[in-house]
Order: sequence, then C-alpha cells, then structure tokens
Amino acid sequence: MSLEASLTMRGITEQREHSLVHRLLSAQAFWITLALLVMCVAMSLLQPQAFGEMDVMDDENAWTYWSRSDAHAMAMNIGGNAKARTGLCRAIERWIGHLLGIAVDVETVASIEDRDWRWFVGLDSEATRIGNALWNGAALDEDTARRIVALMRLSFRDTRLVDERVGDKPVYLILAMDADKVVRLKPQNLVVGLPLASTANVA
Repeated sequence: MSLEASLTMRGITEQREHSLVHRLLSAQAFWITLALLVMCVAMSLLQPQAFGEMDVMDDENAWTYWSRSDAHAMAMNIGGNAKARTGLCRAIERWIGHLLGIAVDVETVASIEDRDWRWFVGLDSEATRIGNALWNGAALDEDTARRIVALMRLSFRDTRLVDERVGDKPVYLILAMDADKVVRLKPQNLVVGLPLASTANVA
C-alpha cells in the first residue's frame, strides 16, 4: 500500500471513529435527559398514597436516582423548581429530536401572552381539557389554574416543517395534575400532537 493510500485509509478510519463517538455521546445524552420523562411516567402509575414515601429530587440527592430508579421512590418538584422545569424542557427537545429528527427549542413561560396563539399540546388529559377551554375563550377558575404544573413554549428551528396554519408561531405545551393532584404525563402526545406540515420529512 502506498503512503498516499495509507493516509487516505487512516483518514477514513478516524472519521468513522469520530462519527461513532459522536453517536455514542448523543445517545448517552438522550438517555440521561429521557430519564426525566420516564420518571414522570413511572410516577403516574403509582397510587397517590405512595407519594408520601418519596424523596423529592434536589441538587444533593439527584445522583442517587440512578441506583433506585426501578423503585419509583423519588419525585421531581416540577411545579416548584425552575431548574426541574428547565430539565424537562431539555428532555422534551431531545425526545422530539430523537423520535422525529426535528430540532426544536423549548422554554418555560409564565403565561400565554400572544393573543394570536395558534396551537397547543396537552401533555396529559387534564392539560388537554384546560387547553381546550382556553382555546375556546373560557376563563379558568382558581382551582383549575392551580392544576397547571408547567407551561412551556416550543419553537421549531425550521419553520418549513410546520403546518402553514401555524407558520412561525410557537406551540404551547401544558402539563397539569388531575383532581387527585397526580400528573399522568403522556409523552406520546408530543409525537402525534405537533402541527407538522404534511410534506415534513420526519424520522
């Protein structure tokens, strides 16, 4: 093999190794952030009386989650912890990117200020009910408003993938608890509920 051919083969090998490392790191980051969503789903399968036996995740005990994830003995304070809501935003971004191959940005917001908002996705049944009420112009009573755990705004980086009825407008994501104060997150709603154009080439 000539020196030129040897250098070429070495370059190809290095490129393949770099690509493999990149894929492995991306997969690792995906599964780490996906754990947030999995934990929420696991919590929704528990009976409400079990919540009193849970530890609330914070900066000091977060590392212990990995050793006891199957025990479903840890809860995340999404409603009262801004860092937890930010983590949920990152998990949603990676969830959509992994399943649909679409890049989105998700951030928490205090309220829907846009009078011309076009689309929302309820991340659970209660949130869908609340979103439908808002969409129809209804005012929320105090009890219903308190059930909203998180309100997020999702923006598509490539608006060509979005239904023309939405265009460059954001999509609002609502997460809520039911009357028993239980959050029953349905991550599949993120896949089937987004306003994608019929011509969008998703993964």
